[in-house]
Amino acid sequence: MSNPCQTDGSSPHGDYEAFISNMKLIDIFVFHSECTRACAISDARAIKEFNLNISRASHDPAYSLEGSSLAIPLSFRIEILSSEKEIASLEYHFEALFSVSDLKAFHRSMKDDEVSRFFLGPQMDKFVWSYLRCLISSTCSNMGIARVVLPMMM
Repeated sequence: MSNPCQTDGSSPHGDYEAFISNMKLIDIFVFHSECTRACAISDARAIKEFNLNISRASHDPAYSLEGSSLAIPLSFRIEILSSEKEIASLEYHFEALFSVSDLKAFHRSMKDDEVSRFFLGPQMDKFVWSYLRCLISSTCSNMGIARVVLPMMM
């Protein structure tokens, strides 16, 4: 998916810079997590190479707006796999909270499919990535799985 912003901040579908500057991030929090190790801790510690499959679930509705408070739910599922078997599965359910200063501009921008898909998709992933990265790393460590280092940026 492309960024609806041009290099000058403009968009053929309106001004994304103005849209995003209309919002202030208040908080991001995990409201539910579920973690399951699928093998013995001794097996998990012995595995040095594994793959992570990270997927994001969609939500309906994609956001809720009450007054000027915007809440966006985000859910991620992470499967940790070795060549032989599944090592663990992790699920994290986040909520990103924003304050919207201009509700009319927000509604006008969200009617544009390209803007809303980008904001609720890749843009939200970037907001949550550092939290998700930290959770995956610390949860794997607590589960006895070899150190997981994820990139700084998604």
